[in-house]
Amino acid sequence: HECCNNFGPGDSWGLLDTAREAMLDWNPVCGPPEDRQRLYRRLAHGRHVELFVLDCRSHRARADLPDVDPEPKSMLGEAQRQWLLAALADSRATWKVVVSG
Repeated sequence: HECCNNFGPGDSWGLLDTAREAMLDWNPVCGPPEDRQRLYRRLAHGRHVELFVLDCRSHRARADLPDVDPEPKSMLGEAQRQWLLAALADSRATWKVVVSG
């Protein structure tokens, strides 16, 4: 599941795009039309259940950065965080399940 030893943003040895492409070739994950390689998504299962699948690798803060205020590290990144908050507020499902790997 890694393209190098415990990689994070900034230390993928240039393999991240190749690794993501290989994963998407072999897994039935499809992002929205505007960004087919986006991994975070929402999946409705009837009117009562909606899954919010997060991507806690692609957008996380670098591991070597200090985790202090006013800018603490993030597993989601700002765009995914804003998407999640908006999607949860928009959902009319009875049960909202947030899935994190």
